[in-house]
Amino acid sequence: MMDHQKSLSEFSVELFPTGLLVIDEQQKICIANEKLASMFGYQVSDLIGKSLSILVADGHSHHDVLVEQYLSNPEENYAMASGRSVTGKTKQGQLISVEVNLSAREVNGKKYSFASVQRQEQLDKNRLEIINQHNRLNRAVNASNDALWEWDIRTDTVWMSPVMSRYLGCDQEQVSFQQWIEHVHPDDSDLIVHALQQLCDNKIPFDRAYRARYSSGTYHWMRARGKALYDKADRAILVSGTLMDIDSMKRMELQLEKKTGFLTAVLERTLAGIYIFDIHSQRNVFVNGQYTELTGYTLGDLDEIQQDPDMMGLFHPEEIDMVSAHIARVVEENHNSEQLIYRFKHKAGHWIWCFSKDSVYAYDDKGNPSQILGSFVEVTNLKEREQKIELMAREYSTTFEKAAVGIAHVGLDGRWLRVNNKLCEILKYSQEQLLATTFQNITHPDDVDADLALVGQLLKGEKKQYQMEKRYYRGDKEIIWANLTVSIVENELGENSHFISVIEDISERKAAEQMMKESNQALESFAYSASHDLQEPLRKIIHFSNGMVEKLPTSFTDKDILEDLEKIRNASSRMRDLIDSLLQLSRFSNKALNKSHCLLSEIIDTVQDNLSRLIAESGAQVELNQDIEFYVDRMSFVRLFQNLVSNSIRFAQEGVAPQIEIQARQRHYYIEIKVSDNGQGFDNRRAEDIFAPFKRLVPRLSPGNGMGLAIVRQIVKMHGGSIHGASEHETGAEFTIKLPTNVN
Repeated sequence: MMDHQKSLSEFSVELFPTGLLVIDEQQKICIANEKLASMFGYQVSDLIGKSLSILVADGHSHHDVLVEQYLSNPEENYAMASGRSVTGKTKQGQLISVEVNLSAREVNGKKYSFASVQRQEQLDKNRLEIINQHNRLNRAVNASNDALWEWDIRTDTVWMSPVMSRYLGCDQEQVSFQQWIEHVHPDDSDLIVHALQQLCDNKIPFDRAYRARYSSGTYHWMRARGKALYDKADRAILVSGTLMDIDSMKRMELQLEKKTGFLTAVLERTLAGIYIFDIHSQRNVFVNGQYTELTGYTLGDLDEIQQDPDMMGLFHPEEIDMVSAHIARVVEENHNSEQLIYRFKHKAGHWIWCFSKDSVYAYDDKGNPSQILGSFVEVTNLKEREQKIELMAREYSTTFEKAAVGIAHVGLDGRWLRVNNKLCEILKYSQEQLLATTFQNITHPDDVDADLALVGQLLKGEKKQYQMEKRYYRGDKEIIWANLTVSIVENELGENSHFISVIEDISERKAAEQMMKESNQALESFAYSASHDLQEPLRKIIHFSNGMVEKLPTSFTDKDILEDLEKIRNASSRMRDLIDSLLQLSRFSNKALNKSHCLLSEIIDTVQDNLSRLIAESGAQVELNQDIEFYVDRMSFVRLFQNLVSNSIRFAQEGVAPQIEIQARQRHYYIEIKVSDNGQGFDNRRAEDIFAPFKRLVPRLSPGNGMGLAIVRQIVKMHGGSIHGASEHETGAEFTIKLPTNVN
């Protein structure tokens, strides 16, 4: 029996994933595993019985004091330090940096410190890989799925979670305290009552193991833990706690208590699930609490499942053969530890990924391996992340190669690192040719400096992305225009790694733009020419018509001739106005904007000065409710508001003084300006028609030529904005202008 116990202890210690060290109150080394001894250049036998000081660097005497204070404090039940860095000293005198996790435990009336030790270098190397796994397992330890209970002292009732109700075979969620205490073994009930009294009266922590009667009538060892809530008079009013079935572990603990106290403490605090698998019966004969936490199965659950000869159903079908081969390899390799990653069916029905390490630790009478001791941790999140990254990599590679635009990875020095087929097609180079050169070498000389300046802003962190139009020399020496979008990529350390460039061939568009520009220039020249050529005969018609009227004798009474002459004069004037308006619309369509930061109030003041006579004659009131600054071509917006205000005055209701209100506000992505009046309004169904050139919704006798709102819309469009009109007939009109805030 002692050999069996010793074997279990030795193999469990050696399977511990870090260096393990146990010291007594005199700071003498009681236990050390091979990992720890090897870390400091010793054999295990060299360390047992030695002072802890041989492993601590000179000048760290305060470490002895901290350990001594920690061991002498009976209230300290948890880790003194989690991840504390310490400078150690090897057998050869070399100083090494290690990280120590330390906890205390009292065994057989004596206090011991348990420490897991890891080389700092290894921790730094693996930290990024295991940090999520460590945090998850740490949270799992602090939030287990044990049975829960709560005793309300004032009502003397006990609330039980479904797990606890199942333990006791009780259909109720709430029972009296007496009913609850009746499930405790008679020999243990006084102990539990006394411990609860100590918690309530003296605030002594409640943590007791006892035997509880299950619904089957059998007694199981349970572990109950709880804390009390106190009122202002410091009287306990509520006790809440957990209840865990520890029957298998407790019976083993009772058998091995004197010889394996250290091992029990380690098993209780490990973050890994630990199990013992019997090779002959093909059953797990031991699992620790963390095994149950990770898989959902208690040893009792596994006993029921393993009665089915197809116990391998707990492993994913795709990995059953691999698991079988793993077990065979463990048996064949004897003491050598074997590792495996596989999927295991959780009690809740889903699959979890496990990283397991197993080795033989027990043999039968013939010397053949009989039991395997293993430990595992859940790596589901890590595995799923790995699979997601692989999928993203495949999708990215497919997108990269199948994209309809050129895509490239470019080094910080301008070297092409990776290019897709579309880019080779656009630039007329093979992949090998591009990868042997830089983007500077194939960029038009007139565009290199501008491109490099933007690259410099990316490298300095002033921009995350830039876009520009530039020219490239193709492999066939032709020049093409391209739209280039470049962003910078950082590595996991936050350092600049490379650029991602997206290149679109816009040669046809640029050619069309050039043709359009030439066409617009020709059209503008024609408009100026037509304006001049058409206005000259109109001036003559008006001049001669006026001359004819003046030359007619005052006694001339032929009304038809006089009316015809007046019609000629009026038609000529309207045609002159139309030609002027058409010329203005053409100018605004092709005008280069001279933008600056302007106050809306200053523009409205200028408009009122320009229209002062019209405003005075009509009695109009122009009111700006809120000023705003925006980035526009000032002269264009003076014309815009001048057209809107003059329209409101011209189309006022008869006998009603025009009231014109201008409202402005800054929205999140745009500036909104509203111009409303109390005039005649228009048919709202034709709200879009009023912006068409020469389109008028009022009688011909009304002043105007129908070009004012067309010019207004053209000015707004040139600034990247929009304008809409709305009206309830005869109740006024409202025009809403929206301008982007990024107009500069």
